[in-house]
Amino acid sequence: EDFAVLFDGLEAKARFVIPRAPRPYYGGYGWTLERASGGDLEALRRELNVRAEQLETLLAAQLKTKKTLGAPIAIGFSQGAMLTYLLATRAEPILGVAIPIAGLLLDEARLEKRAPKEAPRIHAFHGDADPLIPFATGERTARKLAQRGYTITFHRGAGVPHRIPGAYRDAIMRTLKRAIDEVGVQ
Repeated sequence: EDFAVLFDGLEAKARFVIPRAPRPYYGGYGWTLERASGGDLEALRRELNVRAEQLETLLAAQLKTKKTLGAPIAIGFSQGAMLTYLLATRAEPILGVAIPIAGLLLDEARLEKRAPKEAPRIHAFHGDADPLIPFATGERTARKLAQRGYTITFHRGAGVPHRIPGAYRDAIMRTLKRAIDEVGVQ
């Protein structure tokens, strides 16, 4: 419910599937109780891979049962961004566009040497004042993906901490709107 308000006022024809993360966490929900900063990274990596498989199954079911124009777009913040990167870098991705916000790709070892021909475009956003997932970490992920042939743009949020404030949100929504328009005409 908290993430859904991000899309308030977005003028685009799209169906949104916003799954609730399974783990209760500080009055909300998280994908895992492990953290990228100061947590058990191996446990985080394992659990996020399981969650990515579950989300991919959900997306595949949606594509089978609902009339859909274009490929799905994944957008996620923090752990959701980590999941977005995982979905975008599958050997046989089903996404058309990925928009990770304030995240990183933890499981670089499973990347192919070259991006698949059908790899989604990635529009990554990361605030340069993020104390939880440092900007340099997100930037390194974008650089590694570009080196492997992914089409990725990396948007720096000047002074943005680990949140999605006003003007930064507007930039993300403009990118999402363009992505919806792009995948809908394929």
